[in-house]
Amino acid sequence: MPRGQCSFRRVDLKSTGRNAILAARLRAYKEVLPHEDKVRVVKDQTGLGAGVWSYGSTPTQRDPDAIGASLPESLARQPLDNGVRLVSCFEGVEGQVWAGRSLVASRWWSSDPSARQWQTFLRAAPLESELETLTGDMPQPKPEQVPFRSDLPLFEIDAERAVILFSPKKIALAGSFVGACIFLYLGTQYVRHTATLVGAARKMEHMSEATAQILSQRRRALANMSTARRSDVLGDVGRVLNGLDSLSQTLAGQGFVLRSVQVRDGEFEARIIGDTSLNGPGFVEKLEASVALQQVNVTPENNSVLHIRAQLQSVDLNGEDAPQGTSQP
Repeated sequence: MPRGQCSFRRVDLKSTGRNAILAARLRAYKEVLPHEDKVRVVKDQTGLGAGVWSYGSTPTQRDPDAIGASLPESLARQPLDNGVRLVSCFEGVEGQVWAGRSLVASRWWSSDPSARQWQTFLRAAPLESELETLTGDMPQPKPEQVPFRSDLPLFEIDAERAVILFSPKKIALAGSFVGACIFLYLGTQYVRHTATLVGAARKMEHMSEATAQILSQRRRALANMSTARRSDVLGDVGRVLNGLDSLSQTLAGQGFVLRSVQVRDGEFEARIIGDTSLNGPGFVEKLEASVALQQVNVTPENNSVLHIRAQLQSVDLNGEDAPQGTSQP
């Protein structure tokens, strides 16, 4: 804030603790000018006194949601350890008296002060004896351009601003935002894991179906191996019985009567009596689907007799179908 828009005064602190600063701040708010609504208390290095600044807010600073901070121009420039100086400001000039690196007196003029105004300012300042002797013999200084500080302890100086930034309302909003982010993250993870579980369940279902098919084929293969072993033990008789078993299973419930059976050179021949209209590709496929009969040929001999010829097969222990040698009728 330009120095011409700020008021400055000195106060004594009753203690060096934080409560003394708060008390000085409350007292300053009661003493500010009508247009001033900002107070800044800067404690001395000794902790026994403080400089109190008061000034009005800019339109931006009156906005409760504004995040910018402000401080008097005098506090933004490089300080002195001890001494007196006349500083060129944004507007006008400022007389300053420093002691122990603390500003103990400040006066602003719209233009360079007269010698009388300068002496009046020095006489009103709380000067120590050595500094008073020095300033008494020193001519009025020329206005100087003092650079701005690069190490402003913003949060230490503007404690009031920190209270605004970390107000309960803003903390609640920040907490709500963080909670919403956490909820969104957990929700996304839940959806992703649910989708993964559904996919795994479907995969397990497909695997279960495939496993069931494999187990069914395994049981069928074991049954065929058992049949092959029995046929191998029985020899040619076993192969003939297997052929008859396959034929009887295919003709079951069809009303056929077996008329004759013979086996010659591994060829199985049978004549059956019944409805010859059932003869066809489907009938042949059923016979060839059996383990014992292959290369089936069915021909009708008359209206009631079907002549069936087929090669006898047996399943060896390695699971391969192979024709057998010559057998006797």
